[in-house]
Amino acid sequence: MKDRKTHEADHQGPTRTCPACGVTQHAECYDEHGCTTLGCKQQGQPQPAQDAPDASDERPSRRKHLLAGAALAGASALAAVAVPAFLEARQHGAESSAIGALKAISAAQSLFRQGDLDQDGVLDYGTLSELAQAGLLEEEVARGLKRDYEFIVQPGSSPEFTWWAIARPAEESEEPRRNFFVNHTGVIYYTVEAGEGICPCDVDPFGNANPAWACIG
Repeated sequence: MKDRKTHEADHQGPTRTCPACGVTQHAECYDEHGCTTLGCKQQGQPQPAQDAPDASDERPSRRKHLLAGAALAGASALAAVAVPAFLEARQHGAESSAIGALKAISAAQSLFRQGDLDQDGVLDYGTLSELAQAGLLEEEVARGLKRDYEFIVQPGSSPEFTWWAIARPAEESEEPRRNFFVNHTGVIYYTVEAGEGICPCDVDPFGNANPAWACIG
């Protein structure tokens, strides 16, 4: 009679050890027929082995964590680029809107003077409120505030011939921002200022631009 402990010598390949009698046996036979040892309570009872957890089962979970981490890092990197770009685009949009509003004010001043729309018998230029009352400006500009810019319009010391207008950021900023100026010549100028921006006191009594301001056209 063969030694029970060496039963596996008759078989080659993977083995199983019976938990009841401790005999090591050929894995395929054990899985299909149970223990082959006489008198063992597991004899004739198939006992499919419980395979060890496949490492590949854990891979999807690890892969999900890696993908989630990569997505988060990608989103952070995208935000780091997109947010400043968005703010810059918004600022450029506000600047373009301010320039357009100053051009509209310039055209409104010409119409106001030519038509003597204040009906005072004098061909002179008007203030922002007078231009608004004459219906020459869109509502936002007439109120003096549009797209983050504040507008101030005044006749010069000789209102029959001179006037000026400024567009400056409505809120103070530590970061320098562009401020704009236009007068009776129709030429638009700009300067980069922090804080409150251009002050009306920077304009001379005749409505001329500060020599330090750059011309846009």
